[in-house]
Amino acid sequence: ALLEDSIHLCLSLPFGDSAAAQRSLAELLSTSGESETKVLPSALKDAKLCHLQELYMDLVRSNEAGDPLAGVALAYQEPLDDELLAQLRVAAKDLKEWLPVLHDLLAEQLVVDRFPAGSSLKDFLGFAAGEDPPENFPDELELRHALNVHRTLAELEV
Repeated sequence: ALLEDSIHLCLSLPFGDSAAAQRSLAELLSTSGESETKVLPSALKDAKLCHLQELYMDLVRSNEAGDPLAGVALAYQEPLDDELLAQLRVAAKDLKEWLPVLHDLLAEQLVVDRFPAGSSLKDFLGFAAGEDPPENFPDELELRHALNVHRTLAELEV
């Protein structure tokens, strides 16, 4: 979580030049008022901001960080029937760009089944993104299908 938070922080910083990306993590933490010795493992003392994304991707690839979607509530893991799968495949080219929004929705909001599983997935994605999903997003997809919609879109070649 610390590494993901650091990446989000870095993305929010204005990098007008590459010198900022060469700042060390320890330097960044010491200027934020936090003691780097409290939050930064010794293996990362010499790491620079420009290394964070690659480090994070290595962790994800090695699965050391764990599957961020492993905690999705069972209510949102229902399989797709053949008709919904066919609709999803037809719209896949337009929907693939919505994978990051769907991923965040799954990893952050759908880890507890507090939302009705029969709610519109399209509406929840629109709310999460602050804009309407593509018109060809299948209206029949519900929150109960969210995890399998993500898996299907991630696997499809478009």
